[in-house]
Amino acid sequence: VVFQIQTQPFPQHTATQIDLSGINVLVVDDHPTNRLILREILSVLGAQVSEASNGRAALDELRLATEQKKNYELLLLDCRMPEMNGFEVAECLKASSNEEGPTVIMLTSDHWADDIARTYDLGLGGYLIKPIRRPDLLQTIGIALGRRKGASLPHIAVATSSPTIPTRALRVLLVEDSPDNQLLIRS
Repeated sequence: VVFQIQTQPFPQHTATQIDLSGINVLVVDDHPTNRLILREILSVLGAQVSEASNGRAALDELRLATEQKKNYELLLLDCRMPEMNGFEVAECLKASSNEEGPTVIMLTSDHWADDIARTYDLGLGGYLIKPIRRPDLLQTIGIALGRRKGASLPHIAVATSSPTIPTRALRVLLVEDSPDNQLLIRS
């Protein structure tokens, strides 16, 4: 196949931009690099980010925050942690709290249908597969927090990177024999 060189600038797609000013977020992951990346993304959007390196530390932090009246609105929780996984943390939260706790978004490195079903069964806010792409994270947070409040939150504003440039759908032919790579490229 012979393709021509593109002479027009590549169209800029709209990007969800949310304002998380004043939102307390707890990031729970046993890998420091994952926590750092999430902290950087969320801090730029105005969130007050705290971290925990395991499930027990997360539960302790959530308990302390409740005692100090500094409740977390959002919990980004790694699914696969040693000793206490993300689902066990979510179940403990659900069992120990009489009031509505934070919106929980489960993060995982693999794609298991059972995990997705369990996410819905527990009433969690969302499920993302690592590596987390910024647009997917922002979209999931916006949907999860909006769902929790019953409507779109006023502090979540959608901004476009360039509203004057028309966009068109791209057609891509993917030739790849590995189902894992196909899934990765599609996402």
